[in-house]
Amino acid sequence: MNILTYLDFELIKLLYKENTLSQRAISKRLNCSLGKTNETIKNLKELEYINDDNSLTDLGIDLIKKNKSAVILAAGQGIRMIPINNNVPKAMLEINDEILIERLIRQLIEAHINDITIVVGFMKEEFDYLIDKYNVKLVVNREYQEKNNLHSLNLVKDKISNTYIIPGDLYFYENPFLNNEIQSWYMLENRISKHSNVTCNNKNEIVKVKDDGLKMIGLSFINQHDSLYLKERLECLDDGMHDSCFWEETLYQKNKMFIYGKIVDTNYVDEINTYEELRNVDDHSAHLNNETLSLIADVFKINVEQIKNIKSLKKGMTNRSFLFEINQDKYIMRIPGEGTDQLD
Repeated sequence: MNILTYLDFELIKLLYKENTLSQRAISKRLNCSLGKTNETIKNLKELEYINDDNSLTDLGIDLIKKNKSAVILAAGQGIRMIPINNNVPKAMLEINDEILIERLIRQLIEAHINDITIVVGFMKEEFDYLIDKYNVKLVVNREYQEKNNLHSLNLVKDKISNTYIIPGDLYFYENPFLNNEIQSWYMLENRISKHSNVTCNNKNEIVKVKDDGLKMIGLSFINQHDSLYLKERLECLDDGMHDSCFWEETLYQKNKMFIYGKIVDTNYVDEINTYEELRNVDDHSAHLNNETLSLIADVFKINVEQIKNIKSLKKGMTNRSFLFEINQDKYIMRIPGEGTDQLD
């Protein structure tokens, strides 16, 4: 799908920062052979992105300066955030004295990205104040309980063009957004996850593997060209047969994504999916003061921090019931209805 190669994109970005570099200087900066550098320069000259003196043409500059936008996916109920998932959307969690989604919005604005759309669903009214505070747009996914975020993204597919796609449960320690992005990519974390089946090869291609793969972060940038194919895939897969699918399914062509991989270190970002992940990132978060866990701690005469491996139970009971461990012994907390707390 990519007209330009990974090196093509990297060279355009390099020349935007430092114009008219020599072939040898470019080869050193891109960490590739002189032959590969000359091949890349020749390709970009033929496509009229750079001039004979290795400076960017107007076409190359326009590619960099295209307006960027962002879509934040924040519609889900966050079932894995048990037992606080019924009280607050994940994107509204307070972490290190900041509201998670506000941190993402501020980081986008710092990168001069102001066209921001948020897909909401669960407790959607909690997001309304963001319209006036940050001039964002809200789109409601009314089927957030039945469908996964593939449907959420399909609702705003017309807004995707040079766009960041951002899960609302990510906490970035550094600002990951840039206003000069030109190359589509999907972010992976440099550690193995049993929940992943992809890795990144030496061509920066994301390919499926049989064993555990690199942790999938969910953040992506989709340029104008690749957005056309993504929109087709979104419309095709949002057909009632893929309701449980994540939006990443749209990126695959057989066993490979059609966009490149971007690998970051493990200390670059945290994904806040569970109570324990929240506790690991900010053990002073106000959301950790949960009545249900306090009840468990009182019954067992322990500290709340000793409650481990909290997992939602979906089958046969409500989403408010969950498994937990104390000293490696497993228990179930069943909460069959409002006002009923019974410990098994």
